[in-house]
Amino acid sequence: MLAYLFTILTLLSFSGEKSIKFKGDNAKIEIRLAGNLKIAPVQGKTLTISYTIPDSLTRYFSIEKENNKVRIAFTDSFKIKNLKHLKELRDTLEFRIEMPEEVILDLEVGGGLLRSEMELGGLKLKSFTLEYGAGTAHVKFSKLNSMVMEHFEVSAGASKIEIYKLGNANFTKGEINCGVSSVTIDLGGKWKEKAALYISSGLASINLKAPGDLAFNVIKEGVLNPGLGEIKTKNPKFTIYFEGAINALNYEVYEK
Repeated sequence: MLAYLFTILTLLSFSGEKSIKFKGDNAKIEIRLAGNLKIAPVQGKTLTISYTIPDSLTRYFSIEKENNKVRIAFTDSFKIKNLKHLKELRDTLEFRIEMPEEVILDLEVGGGLLRSEMELGGLKLKSFTLEYGAGTAHVKFSKLNSMVMEHFEVSAGASKIEIYKLGNANFTKGEINCGVSSVTIDLGGKWKEKAALYISSGLASINLKAPGDLAFNVIKEGVLNPGLGEIKTKNPKFTIYFEGAINALNYEVYEK
């Protein structure tokens, strides 16, 4: 009876929307969620958060703003009780966040059980940090980041991460740290001269995809699967550094 009641309460949901207009030119946005998340850029200086969550979880969810910092998160007391609980919640937690294109952003996204689709192209990202315990993330930079990014870091435990048009992130130094994960990296986009991408792995499966005319260096250290082989290109624009233990390393060339 209690289990039945819990299921009914879980299915009852609450939908809401909140808009925050930034007065200044800089903002920090921190996202710590579970369930399903979509992020997309919009014109202007307004951040809009739309959400659908079970009524039983509304007390754990908050949107907090202090000066130019916004935190969208579940409280620390929110816990996934068991696998059955996870399955019941996975399709009932929905979030859509529209990011303002005219504000310089420090963006942090994290979650333990999060499925996300993020279109970040065209934003003014000063920094981007993605931290996943377990889940899936599809990150795309379809347009060039409007400023040089000072900090780019992806950390994944046991997750599936896909990053497309990474060159458009427009950083000079980027880091991808992955445990027992599956990581797909599309190296397309407009790379900065002398940019560096550091990939550190603990038995991850890594798939690299690159346009046929892209020129870059590869430096490998550690116990690496030889699947990538040696890559030598003329006039390389950037360098990829591999280190750690990689379970599988694959390289694919595609036409633009």
